[in-house]
Amino acid sequence: MKSVVLILPYFGKFPDIFPLFLKTAEKNPNINFLIISDSEENINYPKNVRILSQTFSEFKQLIENQLGQTIALEKPYKLCDYKPVYGYVLSEQIKQYDYWGYCDCDLIWGDLYSFIEPLMEKGYDKIFASGHLTLYRNTQENNELFRTLDEGELFSKISKDNQIYWFDEDYKGKNNIHDLFLKSGKKVFTEDFSVNFNIDTNCFQRKMYSPENRTYIDIPYEKEQYYWEAGKIYQVKKKEETLAITEYPYIHFQLRYMHGVQCVLSEEQFKIVPNRFLKHDKMPRTLDEWKHERKVYFGGQRFIQLRRRIINKMKKVFRKC
Repeated sequence: MKSVVLILPYFGKFPDIFPLFLKTAEKNPNINFLIISDSEENINYPKNVRILSQTFSEFKQLIENQLGQTIALEKPYKLCDYKPVYGYVLSEQIKQYDYWGYCDCDLIWGDLYSFIEPLMEKGYDKIFASGHLTLYRNTQENNELFRTLDEGELFSKISKDNQIYWFDEDYKGKNNIHDLFLKSGKKVFTEDFSVNFNIDTNCFQRKMYSPENRTYIDIPYEKEQYYWEAGKIYQVKKKEETLAITEYPYIHFQLRYMHGVQCVLSEEQFKIVPNRFLKHDKMPRTLDEWKHERKVYFGGQRFIQLRRRIINKMKKVFRKC
């Protein structure tokens, strides 16, 4: 059995969905989590979650000390460009693991290990292409690849500029860690297993990474329903005259506010609709049960996005003043 640790630096107050992140992480006992945080919240962390207490400035200093250089890192959001260096700068903390990775905290987990175990057994050097979850085989060569290819010119540029480059994920096939692994001839798994929702729609319309296009594409909307049940995530939808039930390893709720987190924390199963988590006794397993479950909730996601855009534009205007 391969050992794996997921690294998550997060500074400030954790998002509202974080208790569900922890609840569902606990259902993955074969996966360890290393959270680096300055949070003083009274949180009961699961046994497979380890906390490294550091402030943002202390973590920046750790990265600089390990790299032997100063870096551009004014705000935590810029950390997306440094995710691929975690295996190098935290080598002592993760040396006992076969694989390490990084993840976001706006996720809920299904049975992740059952999806990644066959890939780790096949010896993939890099698993997945997205910034919200990527794993690496824990070798010195892999952990140093971010700055060894092309004499480190790409990372050198990124580490001197506070602009965001999204170095942690593949987008348009260039200037990222995924591209470096592909060019180096490493064994890379590129299929997207995630449920990743479009941030600009009220409904649950999925976006998916396309290995062929090396970018993210919209999946046509279908009347899908999602359920978390005893540590697993299921998508349920009608397919012709039958009910299609598909299991997924995790759901990513990027920039989507979800109500009802506290209501389902003690539940062993719950339903997931576009604006909330709902207590639920039974996932539909027949077409008749699915038809009974078809009510869709909307959470004003478009309004939330519009407000965010207006605020961001106002900030840009004031910066120029």
